[in-house]
Amino acid sequence: RSAGGAARFVSLLEYERLVMLGGNPGRSEVWADMHTTLASRRGDVEEHAVLLCSLLLGFNLEAYCAVGTTRTGEPHMWVITIDRLEPELLPKATFWESLTGSRYHDSGPDSAVVQKYGRIGCLFNHESFYANIQVDDSVRVCKFDLDNLANWKSMDKKIIASLPRRQPPPLVQYPLATESMEEALETSLRELIESHRRGNGLATHWDKQLSFLLSPALQSYENERLNGTPAGSAEFQQSIRNAVPEGFSFKGFPIQFSHLSPQRMLQDLLRARVADEIVNMHGGVDSVRFALRTQVISYPERVCSVWVMLAVVFARVDS
Repeated sequence: RSAGGAARFVSLLEYERLVMLGGNPGRSEVWADMHTTLASRRGDVEEHAVLLCSLLLGFNLEAYCAVGTTRTGEPHMWVITIDRLEPELLPKATFWESLTGSRYHDSGPDSAVVQKYGRIGCLFNHESFYANIQVDDSVRVCKFDLDNLANWKSMDKKIIASLPRRQPPPLVQYPLATESMEEALETSLRELIESHRRGNGLATHWDKQLSFLLSPALQSYENERLNGTPAGSAEFQQSIRNAVPEGFSFKGFPIQFSHLSPQRMLQDLLRARVADEIVNMHGGVDSVRFALRTQVISYPERVCSVWVMLAVVFARVDS
């Protein structure tokens, strides 16, 4: 529904690095088309970038895939949108990371763009191809005046138009029973956590009211990924303060997934220091209470953003 939503959708597709056949350690030089990427709901960074570029073009933005390097010199592809503000001014560029949904504005030599990206070799989309022929091809000094023949060498658009191509696939929003999915996921995760703790000789006591209070935070986290701005965090913190008795402390750990496997989720939770501390917290029902909440946000093509928040309220031990 928005350019930001398109970036969020693409970032939720699973990242799968493709390597060359025969066990060669180099990267594959074959890119899957958008039909394959959407059908498998996964792809390498190039597939993510091509899909994001196509979606941004659909929002009538001047978007290109950029082939270049990171600041450390690693080959990389990302998406650039160009804003031609005024004829007498140099166009402004926005850099989009397809794997994370993040965007960075090129606002000078000290901007986040310069800190993340190294060089730009070329830009392309379904209609154009521009080779960067500037004396210095680093992002730090790159000018995005694509019509300037001294800075960019373009390919004949007639040649590009003559290339065979498939029509971009339409995105389908399938109806998903997200509430039922959340209930099933929470039940499975609670059982897995209880089993893990039981194996360590620990009992588990769940607090339903505290679990309910975690819901606004999960929606706030998704809004921040979608729009870049959090909302409702002050109200969430206030509700948690009011729910924690005197002499007790609250500890929570949110994490986002693009799959619905509770086993994989627990493995990732146990690898995170804070979540591992929560899962293995010692104490009885009077001193330790656990909370768990999930939220499943549906995107096109059955792609989901799955948020999980695990929390505990525990009695403080005064030193």
